[in-house]
Amino acid sequence: GRLAEASHIAFLTCRTFVQLGRYDEAAQVVDPLISDPKLRTRFPDSVANLYLCKAAVSRSKRDFGAALENLRLANSISANDSASLAAYQLEVGRTLYSAGHDFAAIIWLEKAEKEALANGHISIYYDALRFLSLAWSAKFYYANALIFAEKLVAKSSLGEFEHRNRIAHFELANLLDVTGQPQRSKD
Repeated sequence: GRLAEASHIAFLTCRTFVQLGRYDEAAQVVDPLISDPKLRTRFPDSVANLYLCKAAVSRSKRDFGAALENLRLANSISANDSASLAAYQLEVGRTLYSAGHDFAAIIWLEKAEKEALANGHISIYYDALRFLSLAWSAKFYYANALIFAEKLVAKSSLGEFEHRNRIAHFELANLLDVTGQPQRSKD
């Protein structure tokens, strides 16, 4: 009931604070609920989501050890379902990418992409495509980066995520420009 609802609101608030760069406030929202014994017993998936957000805070602060530990904790208590698995794989991939371990990130991001696509987790799928493109681009494998960027533009054009579609178009245009295709980037 109310505890699960409070946890969900804390998760969304945490994600918002991370996007705004207010990391300490994000952690303050999550920390009291993570240790709540009633929440841990009755709603372990809610606690797992809070750990995922806490991992995002640590990743953003470039504390990759803490991020991976929070991801491990999230995975250890989450439901054994495809959404939880894909979210975990995506966050591990994002953490490894942020830490500069691009090839390791690619492996995890490909796992997240496959899991999300196979089970209809569109938001996770789009994020996986985006970070696959970024990771390949970071290694100067532009052909692979373009494949994922173009796939993201095509897929996100069909859905309800207009903001993501705009970002996908912008990142594809930048990638086309970097690869010597300025005319295509303007189309």
